[in-house]
Amino acid sequence: MVESLEKGHKELLAIVGIAFLPFLIAGVLFIGFPSDEIPDDTVNEGLLIIPPIQIEALESDGKWLLIHIVTERCSDECREVLFLTKQSRKALGKNAARVRRIAVASHELTEPFMQLIMSEHKSLSLTVDSQVVDALSSAIQNDAIANFVFLMDPLGNVMMYYTTEILGKPLLQDLRHLLRVSRIG
Repeated sequence: MVESLEKGHKELLAIVGIAFLPFLIAGVLFIGFPSDEIPDDTVNEGLLIIPPIQIEALESDGKWLLIHIVTERCSDECREVLFLTKQSRKALGKNAARVRRIAVASHELTEPFMQLIMSEHKSLSLTVDSQVVDALSSAIQNDAIANFVFLMDPLGNVMMYYTTEILGKPLLQDLRHLLRVSRIG
């Protein structure tokens, strides 16, 4: 009887050992290897804002926002950015309805710029709010943010931005990825 009781204890220990062995091996491997062996790369093309900033002044209506910072006049670079954000949104296909474009200025816009928006960019919303421009400028520690495009999630977190040099295909890739993995917006 003592022998069968001892055998039962050994079997129980073997079963428990088999269950906890993978966790033990994983812990040893995680602690034993240097952290540079674990990749910390991200798949985003845009520049991350860490930590993300909360912008409550802009209503997202549960959609992702492409926030284009504009000045009073629209230069050729401004027209190019407006065109690229418009085309990027169109290229999303069925997911285009999940994304909204908005232009934010710190001052009132000139009449020719307003006419450009009314004729060529009817889906573009316009907001004049210097506090939003200042908040975005201080978040990335750059005063020259004209024609930058910021990405805001449906919860109001601005977490990524694009300069004029990395706009277009990188923006489209990030939008496709975020909309695919996101359950919000």
